[in-house]
Amino acid sequence: MDGADLISHHLVDAADESRSRLAYAASSTVVDESVVDAVVAAANRGVDVTVLDPPPTVRERLEHEADTAAVTTYHTDTTGAVAERLVLADDDVAVVGLTDAGPDGTDDRAVGILGTGDRNALAVQLARWVTAVAATNDV
Repeated sequence: MDGADLISHHLVDAADESRSRLAYAASSTVVDESVVDAVVAAANRGVDVTVLDPPPTVRERLEHEADTAAVTTYHTDTTGAVAERLVLADDDVAVVGLTDAGPDGTDDRAVGILGTGDRNALAVQLARWVTAVAATNDV
């Protein structure tokens, strides 16, 4: 399993295990259907799903396959963002994936960051960010 597949595996696990709240974001270049499947399934089992800047293919799947009452979509200014994929589940499990240049600057490699626990700094900060995005968009 390469780095990108391992990150997808952790993203799916976090979405599958979410019980009440799930935030999801992915750049259009790294949308993984298994992760989208897990996000749709979470919405269909009643998890409140927040989707940040969904690519058109993801937006379409959510509109046609997910319980739309459970899904809220927000648009953010992600210009210059480093993270390409993220899942925040129940505000205490965070998975972030990004692509980084290899040591020689030519080969890209997938890098993942996983944080769990309600006191985990990554999960806490991402939860605050998602809440701030929602507040800004509700104005």
